[in-house]
Amino acid sequence: MAAMGRAAARNEPGDLIPALMTIAKCCDTTSHRGLAAVQGILPGLAALALGPPACYPSACCRVFAFYAKAILHDLCSRTGATVIAAAFAPYLANAGSSLRAAARAFLSAPPLSVPDIVLDAIEHTARNASADAAALRAQVAELEAIPVNTRAAIVELAFAVRDT
Repeated sequence: MAAMGRAAARNEPGDLIPALMTIAKCCDTTSHRGLAAVQGILPGLAALALGPPACYPSACCRVFAFYAKAILHDLCSRTGATVIAAAFAPYLANAGSSLRAAARAFLSAPPLSVPDIVLDAIEHTARNASADAAALRAQVAELEAIPVNTRAAIVELAFAVRDT
């Protein structure tokens, strides 16, 4: 399912046909296992529903976006609108983005009808998470800048201090 989600996120039409067929099979079931499988692909469906602007001249991409929206609307009755809204978090976190406006419009419209306060909370959480991730990437880059020999010496020193 994760590979299908990545295919949907990349909007590769050839890879999306099996993904959409699998999603449709999972949507037909009301079992917890089927719904859990669908939750793993919600971010890919969100990406496909919004779609990159460069993709929309293609009729194929418009059809896939239509079906992704239909699947998300259908899943709303089974999983709840908030679960689906959480899949749109990366798009809500991009301030000033046209995708942010499209995501808010999609989530605010029926049948999802997610309240603005919930969208604001998801947006705030996603922005904090992306800021934390950026800080961690900076720390990793700083640590990777230390030469390998120096890192090895630091590790040896730490073991020596621990053993004493």
